[in-house]
Amino acid sequence: MSLRPVPLARYATTGTDEVAASLVPLIPRHEAILMANHGAVAYGETLLEAFLKMETVEHLAYVSLVAHQLGSPQPPSAVR
Repeated sequence: MSLRPVPLARYATTGTDEVAASLVPLIPRHEAILMANHGAVAYGETLLEAFLKMETVEHLAYVSLVAHQLGSPQPPSAVR
């Protein structure tokens, strides 16, 4: 399972139309979106596809957390 970049949607108050409005411009170009102070959403052509994308987002979030706990994460260097 691969995933394109996951953007961060602007904050919107829970239960308002602002939540949907913050996602609308991001949906066409992304498969998953982080919602500021709320969580994440992933979508696909099937429920299984959406589920696997969310699993990928959660796994990458975990890897990021562990990297920050171990020190300063560094991006991989270019292969020479």
